[in-house]
Amino acid sequence: MKKLVSILLTLALAVSLSLVAVTPAAADTDRLVPSEYATIQLAIDAASDGDTIIVASGTYEEEVKITDKSLTLLGAQADVPIVNGEREGEESVIRGKGTGPRYPYSWCVVRIQNSNVVVNGFTIENGQRAIAIQGSSIRREGISDILISYNYIEESGKDGIFRDNAAADVTITHNYIASNPRGIATNGGATTITDNTFYGNGKGIDFNGGDPYSVYFPDYAEPKYPTIISDNTFTNDSTSITLRLDKCHQSITVTGNDITEARSVAIKTWNVYSEDIVNPGIHYNNIWNNEFGINNQVTEIGLDATNNWWGHASGPSGEYGRVNPAGKVIGKGDAVSDNVDWDPWLRMPVWTNPAGKPLPPERP
Repeated sequence: MKKLVSILLTLALAVSLSLVAVTPAAADTDRLVPSEYATIQLAIDAASDGDTIIVASGTYEEEVKITDKSLTLLGAQADVPIVNGEREGEESVIRGKGTGPRYPYSWCVVRIQNSNVVVNGFTIENGQRAIAIQGSSIRREGISDILISYNYIEESGKDGIFRDNAAADVTITHNYIASNPRGIATNGGATTITDNTFYGNGKGIDFNGGDPYSVYFPDYAEPKYPTIISDNTFTNDSTSITLRLDKCHQSITVTGNDITEARSVAIKTWNVYSEDIVNPGIHYNNIWNNEFGINNQVTEIGLDATNNWWGHASGPSGEYGRVNPAGKVIGKGDAVSDNVDWDPWLRMPVWTNPAGKPLPPERP
């Protein structure tokens, strides 16, 4: 009898362990706004790591904070491209809450303070900053793996997208960023800005220093946090791209961009300190029909800006552009300042396939 009881107990234990072994992990959950949750923030508060917040079209007047969870926020226009500033269909609009005539904006409409967050397919408006990507001051740690895509970001009071140096591995892509004092303001490296459209901003991209915050990223000085600015379109910004090049151990690549009609200058570089100067690679861009092409104020380097299209096959203009042996300016493209290495240059625009982006016209 004792032997039978022992066998039965052993079998019961084996069955219970097998049940534990095959019990599936909790699945990630889709949380629907407004059908299940009246506001986006209520859905975020109820969510767990890995959940997706699906937001129907409509206007949501609130401030959204993602502070301690890895989440995906999908608007009604998720993955829908914006072409020439427009797209068909109803938008999911996140509108900041002003507090009266003196304070018409929210300080920040969407605040991201956790890793592994996606914001895709929204119109975000009425904030000093539409989106802020920041490390967690509460947990005292940096964040990483952030994706901002397919959003309208227009008419912010200060920054369309702000990214501080406590964030790394940030990708900003396929957004329409217009009429902001600064379209994207980024501190620190490890950012990819690609396939966006910038229009009518004070500064399209304001890059202010290349190293991540040393407190959160002890390996900040290792060359592993590159910044890539590629395949964007800039039109009618005051300054399309500004790059601060000191205190930086990271590479900066500016390539494949179409930069035109800048009211001040297409690309401006500057520094405060003379140590740890990085020389970015500025290659294969169309820089044309701007008030000025490239203004390099960092006298410690000859800025690496070879193989760009300057708006004319003859090359860049100005006293530091292309001149003949007698000193006469013969370049008819956009002008460059001193300390810009522009030779060799492209004799035709980067895009030559009519099925792609339209060819920039040559300057007369």
